[in-house]
Amino acid sequence: MGWLSPEGTTDVGADWLDDHKVYDDNTSSYAKEEDIPQNSWGHFLEVHRVATFDCDKVRFNAKYSAWYIDEIDLDVYYDGGWQHVYEGSFLDATWVEKSLGGTHNLQYARARFKGGFFAPDDAKWYEFDFNEVAAPPTRRIFITHQ
Repeated sequence: MGWLSPEGTTDVGADWLDDHKVYDDNTSSYAKEEDIPQNSWGHFLEVHRVATFDCDKVRFNAKYSAWYIDEIDLDVYYDGGWQHVYEGSFLDATWVEKSLGGTHNLQYARARFKGGFFAPDDAKWYEFDFNEVAAPPTRRIFITHQ
């Protein structure tokens, strides 16, 4: 158990370039959405695994600038809908972990970035990982006949 990279992406509006780089295990490459306007949100990029798994936290690594790209909006999908994980500022080009507040069986996550005061600028999302945790043990009851 441990950190798992996504195995694919969904870019509904074709707004992201090189979106596969968000899971290439290389923090010097990136998926990019160009020219996010001032004080506006860009478009979501979804990342996913092929099958569901138990997850308790996620982590991301992205470009941050107080003046140009100043917030992330991060969600995961479970229980039939998108669940909010975090919205706000983050550390530049550094792994940032966010707890899901418990263990959930999931497969998908998504993020978008907000242009800052001096935008437009490009959002650069370097990497993303899910943290897989062990499934709880199955409780077995043995009945013996006497």
